[in-house]
Amino acid sequence: FAVRQRVDAVAFPFSWREFGKDSDYPSELLWVVKWEDATDDDRFSRPISEALTVYMNKAAEECLVAMSNAFSGQGEMVWKMLAAEIVVLIWSEVLRGVSFDPDPSDTETLAGQVYAHLARVSGKSYGDFRDMAEEDGLLELRSCVARIIGVVE
Repeated sequence: FAVRQRVDAVAFPFSWREFGKDSDYPSELLWVVKWEDATDDDRFSRPISEALTVYMNKAAEECLVAMSNAFSGQGEMVWKMLAAEIVVLIWSEVLRGVSFDPDPSDTETLAGQVYAHLARVSGKSYGDFRDMAEEDGLLELRSCVARIIGVVE
């Protein structure tokens, strides 16, 4: 899953899934992040492709695609907003769950990718990033993710 112009910071494993009856997820959900079973340090020390998958409710696929096609030139905004919300959830989980400071040159692991992207747009320390994840409303983290994705340009 990525916005039209791929932004590596928001790339995550993605799949459309049936929600509701005979599913692990209620039909009312639009999307869910399914974390792979592992301890936090192990989970966050893996590449993102091995750490989680985002499942989107198949019942919403047609509507979301139609919305993005309905606004000539602006349809990308639907995907950017959705990606931003998902990324904020994933990154806040990483920031709250990592008990180590990733190597600044680490671009292979989920923790390293999160820290590298945030450092690029904010220049803050690892401790500051953890504080961002604890902040009520995640305002600063949302702002960083919005800049990375280019939600409002």
